[in-house]
Amino acid sequence: EDINTPIPTPTPRPASSQSLQLMSRTIETPKGILTLMYKEGIATLEGELMRSTPCVNWQVTMTSTKDFPPSMVEFNIADKNKGQICIQVLGEPQHISVKTAAVQNAHYTVTLEGEKMFEGRLSEGK
Repeated sequence: EDINTPIPTPTPRPASSQSLQLMSRTIETPKGILTLMYKEGIATLEGELMRSTPCVNWQVTMTSTKDFPPSMVEFNIADKNKGQICIQVLGEPQHISVKTAAVQNAHYTVTLEGEKMFEGRLSEGK
């Protein structure tokens, strides 16, 4: 047995250019503009939403399929304080941001106050 035989080292595989690409979609809503982005296995929904009164408190709940990373993700945005009595002055816009693992071609649904704002997959470059 020759002890000088080099041990083969694995050839590094180049990272797939697909996995590093940023994909995003701008979603216009009656309350403001949201951006749904995907990069390197993480989906992010963020933006600024108007508040009709200071009591409005936007809350994002998320559901997804059981596979990991999920192939379907649903973001539901609603006023956590809906129905509470509040002074009638405009509130400052509220920033929302939520992240989750997802597959690159995941199917997304974004709902605001029960109304569907976006449904589908992200397309590159939009």
